[in-house]
Amino acid sequence: MKISLTLSVIILAVGFWLGATQHHKLSDLRSNHQKSLSIAEKMGVSTDFVDQKAGDKEPRRPRDQTTVDLKALISKFTALAKELVTSEDDPRLEKRTAELIKQIGRLGQGDLSKVLKTLWEDESLTLESRRNLIADTLMVLSANKPATAVALFAESSKSLEFDDITNLSFPRHWQVGQNSIPSRPWIG
Repeated sequence: MKISLTLSVIILAVGFWLGATQHHKLSDLRSNHQKSLSIAEKMGVSTDFVDQKAGDKEPRRPRDQTTVDLKALISKFTALAKELVTSEDDPRLEKRTAELIKQIGRLGQGDLSKVLKTLWEDESLTLESRRNLIADTLMVLSANKPATAVALFAESSKSLEFDDITNLSFPRHWQVGQNSIPSRPWIG
């Protein structure tokens, strides 16, 4: 009788200890998960693929939010391009454009491709402003994401009929496969 009672107490104690340990580990995992999401958001990395976990304080952003943001970025980009055409040599406007280009540079390759394609097809912009903006975007991108810049340049050359403007937007010696493109003076 005493042995079975002792065994029961030991089993219960081990059960409580295991339960407490697992709960502590789960709390640590949740905490690390939230920290990772927070760091990713600060770095501009999309967290749309992360499913909301039980206990998360903030709800997950809806999946179509990225598309809305992308459209907003494209419209801002084209509006700035139009302003640049009419207000040349305006340092504030150039700074805004540079900041927007850097913001666009944080997008993934698929979204960047959409931005460049939309910009290239916008006939309300002059051909020269489209060329310059696409070139500037790829130049900024080449500093931070050289592989993406190379891939987008290669894609642009084929799908956006970009080959006819290569000599204006980029130096002749720049070839697909190199890692950098000289930037314009006003892009820091």
